[in-house]
Formats: sequence, C-alpha cells, structure tokens
Amino acid sequence: MPIMSSTRPDSSSARYKRFAAIVTDLADDSTSIPAYNQIPVEGLFRLMEMYRYDAFKDETHSGVLAMSSASYGRRHHQMSSKSWHLPIKQALDSTMNEVFAGKPKEDAVYEVEIILFQMSENAPLTQEQQVQAKSFFSTFEKALVL
Repeated sequence: MPIMSSTRPDSSSARYKRFAAIVTDLADDSTSIPAYNQIPVEGLFRLMEMYRYDAFKDETHSGVLAMSSASYGRRHHQMSSKSWHLPIKQALDSTMNEVFAGKPKEDAVYEVEIILFQMSENAPLTQEQQVQAKSFFSTFEKALVL
C-alpha cells in the first residue's frame, strides 16, 4: 500500500488562477459570500502578504518516509528545480503595473487586501472597489500561465 501520492502535486499557479476567477465573480455581491468561497478569498489574502514582504519559500517537504532515502525500486515524484512562486510573482508584478500603474507597491497591496478583508467579512464593497477588484483579479487570472 503506497503511503505517498504518486501523482503530481497541484499547481500553485492553477490554484491561484482559479481563486482569482472565483473572487472576480464574488466582487459583484460581497455581502453573501458562502463559507466555501472564503477559502479563495483568504488564500489570495495570504498570497498578497507573501507578495508584500517577498516571503515566498522554496521548501520541499518529502515526508518522514521519503522514497529518496529508501532503497526501494519505486519511482517517486521529483520536485521541479523551478521555484513554484516565480510565475505567480511575475503575474502579480505585471498585474500591479497594469492595474496600479505608478502607485507604490505597498499602497497597491494594501488596497487589494482591504477589498479581500471586506469580502471575508461579507461587508459591501463600494462601486469603485468592485471595479478595482474585478480589474485586478481578472488581470491576475489572465497573467497566470499554466
């Protein structure tokens, strides 16, 4: 019986692309976001915090019984040498430049985080915030390449 998945782990880019699509749709009515859609909102908030402080990590967690340390003849998943966060960071950089042209990164991130916080609290967004949320998250979704 295998103890580790032999399938490829989920792509972070694909996950954030999906989260961005969901949040874009949720911007229309932030007062009635169902609990299951809080995960994308909170996930994007965490991503914005990582982006703000450039706090991405490239750690590989192989588990206690890593197949690489065992002498079994089975094949196991090798983590890519490419950093998982680089395409996401590039997509955020291009989105920031397009949506918040000329605005300092700290201010732009703060505005996005305020929107996400209000959405997590089911608080209404202003018309301007709705437009900004749709613009930011749809641009981010398109910028993420799978």
